[in-house]
Amino acid sequence: MEPKAKKVRLTSTLNTVARYFECVSCLGRGSFGIVMEARAKLARSACAIKFIFPDKEDDEELKKILRECEITENLKPHENVVRIIKVSSAEYSMTTLNRVMPDNILPSEEGYLGLKERCRNRLKISGKILGISIQMGLCGEDLRKWLNKEILAPSINLLFVQILVIKDMVAGLAHLHKNHILHRDFKPENVMFAKSDFTLPVKIGDFGLCRNLRSEESQNSTLTRLVIWEVCQLLKSNEKKRLFDRLINDKEEHLVVDHPEIQGVRQLIIDLTKRKADDRIQSIDEVSGIVEAWTFKINLVARNGEELRECLKNPVPGLEITLIECMYSGKFEMKRENVTIIGKGEQTIIRGEFNISGTGYKISNLKFRQGEVYKTGLRYLKVYGNKNKFHDISLSGGSYGIVVTGDHNQFEDINISHMNDGMRISGSYNEIDRVILETISSRCISFEFYSHHNTISNVTGNNVGSGIRSSGQDNTFKNFSFTKGNGYRGDGILLSPNAQSQAAERVKAFGGLNIVGYRGEGLYNRLENFTCVGFKKLGAGLDISANNCTALFGKCDSIKVLSNYAELEDVDGGEIIEIGDECREVKLTRCKAKLLKANSKVRLVESEFGRIENDFVSDENSK
Repeated sequence: MEPKAKKVRLTSTLNTVARYFECVSCLGRGSFGIVMEARAKLARSACAIKFIFPDKEDDEELKKILRECEITENLKPHENVVRIIKVSSAEYSMTTLNRVMPDNILPSEEGYLGLKERCRNRLKISGKILGISIQMGLCGEDLRKWLNKEILAPSINLLFVQILVIKDMVAGLAHLHKNHILHRDFKPENVMFAKSDFTLPVKIGDFGLCRNLRSEESQNSTLTRLVIWEVCQLLKSNEKKRLFDRLINDKEEHLVVDHPEIQGVRQLIIDLTKRKADDRIQSIDEVSGIVEAWTFKINLVARNGEELRECLKNPVPGLEITLIECMYSGKFEMKRENVTIIGKGEQTIIRGEFNISGTGYKISNLKFRQGEVYKTGLRYLKVYGNKNKFHDISLSGGSYGIVVTGDHNQFEDINISHMNDGMRISGSYNEIDRVILETISSRCISFEFYSHHNTISNVTGNNVGSGIRSSGQDNTFKNFSFTKGNGYRGDGILLSPNAQSQAAERVKAFGGLNIVGYRGEGLYNRLENFTCVGFKKLGAGLDISANNCTALFGKCDSIKVLSNYAELEDVDGGEIIEIGDECREVKLTRCKAKLLKANSKVRLVESEFGRIENDFVSDENSK
């Protein structure tokens, strides 16, 4: 026996929907009503609203309509089910009816015009009619439009979109099943893409013909089985019923074709469409288990920028995209996970930007080029996501080569030339190895205030303004060499509002490597095996203005220490090592320079200097 429907309590309003929302387009007709795209007049946010106007307002008429309201009131959110925001009821006058169903946006079809005309006739008699509104998340096109489009002109990413659509539908149905809801009108028209332009995931909507699920029932109904087959094989609307009849009643299993990328889809459809119920898969949970176990790898070739953008719209995890030798122009967004992009050949060139907010991308063998050198604001690689890998990447021209705000990313074999700034890192736990920088007018690599625990190694910079600037903490730098370019000047660094005036006075020009921090910023950075040449005139080879930093095995034209608890070991300061005012616990072990200028106390261990200025030296060479 079907469980009794609970009494639904609708939010009664003074028609706030008509007052605060503007209906801008008609999305379609659903069960019992019409669906409009609406925008909040104040916030300008968009949503979809279904308007239902019962022909009769007695209990029998409302019982069917309120079934959807009951379901939407109790259903937990799920990414594959249309989100319900609010359900309300109100009285509508002729004026408010015209506000929610304007004549200028209603389609000219009889179904739409007839609905409004019936409402008008009732209003002429009673003056007021009851209306129920269901405010929902705004979605994109429905699955029927996608099927029609793909049947006429299959897209480059058809194979993996088919798989994702099936997975999403099954996940949504499983969620309904878990919440004891049976969707009795499951069809492509009631499956919507998340956003326009067929953006995944898909979501199940229009619960007007839903009811509570009896214990012996399941979601794998005839409609469910047919939709899965439609998606997998792109069945034409005018043929599907005939084919379905032949498959079930005549057992013509040869009509079902296996999917090129996943073995087992054909058998799943056959097992779902057995004529005898006992021979079929018995529950949507069993279907869900089969679908979730699918593993596949899809290889696509993008031959131009438009095809690459198409591939990146809804990439399935495991997708591999090959780029041929040609120019790919524009901006490319990468939002999902575990996608590989490989350039084939020396002339695979990107003229634009890669914006990577996804996770687990692997990108290799690409060249980023810009016709206009130092184009303002151009950032070739913007990495917002985490755990991505980049290998054999070349970038030339523009403002910034690589900007990283994500964490746990890896960069190997990177070449950057003719730019203002090479790399800017504000994320953490990133690894950078084997980088060559040529003709960088400002900074080769910057580590911003919030960055920490990054590792950079094997870096060479020639003809550069500044080498590395770090205001993060716990970063490690190994094996790097920088040579200053003629006429370039290192940048001054300001850290935080509390330190700006102090920084401006003490840090005026920096050169090869700058490690800057006050009041807790920029702590505990470690340098190993470094060379900075040519920075003594317009900066310093090494300038440490952050506390608790260590420098090992280095050679520079000049060195400045403007911080506390700095330790230098086996470092050649060239012309001068200068210790600033009010520095505490500075220690030099096996260091040398022509001049040591100590304006604060410094400990020397086995160090050699041609000359020492000031009397703040504690010489421990004999110990």
